[in-house]
Amino acid sequence: AYKKSVLVLPLAYNSLMSRQDREKFYAALKEHPDWVRNNMILSVFNCPAQPGSTILQRFAAGFSPLFRTIDWQISDPDFDLSVLAGCQFHSVTLDTYTIPDKYRDKTISKFLNRIPEMKHENIRPAISGVRDRLELADCITAGMIYASGDAITATLPGYAPAQLVDMNDLPIMEPTILDLGSKAA
Repeated sequence: AYKKSVLVLPLAYNSLMSRQDREKFYAALKEHPDWVRNNMILSVFNCPAQPGSTILQRFAAGFSPLFRTIDWQISDPDFDLSVLAGCQFHSVTLDTYTIPDKYRDKTISKFLNRIPEMKHENIRPAISGVRDRLELADCITAGMIYASGDAITATLPGYAPAQLVDMNDLPIMEPTILDLGSKAA
């Protein structure tokens, strides 16, 4: 039976510059039916704060028609939002996993202050690597659309089997699910 699923498809920023990587990527996409691609979120990671306009034009021309949802991951909150306009990004994610601890609070605060600007451009703000409830509360208060990290779900000791989860069951704290994850590893 057809069930709705979402697949996050990571793509390194450096792969956008490599013709060989792009060709491999396009070839892999052609192997899947449209309904699979329509349920994918393309997530471009390791993005610089000031990406080259040629790279963004190539990206927008090649990838935007293929994906309904595109996420652009950054680690510098001082990114140039005007460069991203017109690229049809669904979200911009602050990747806090790549930020040194001594700069973490300041970086998150700067990103949170840019949320109104991003929303004005119809770009949804997101954050990964939220560590605790206080960080999560700050993100929610500022208007963050999507957050992930240990403050959202506990890290599993191993891979959990694919499963259908009702929104009311989040966050997953059921011990039997956690046990399944450790047995699957």
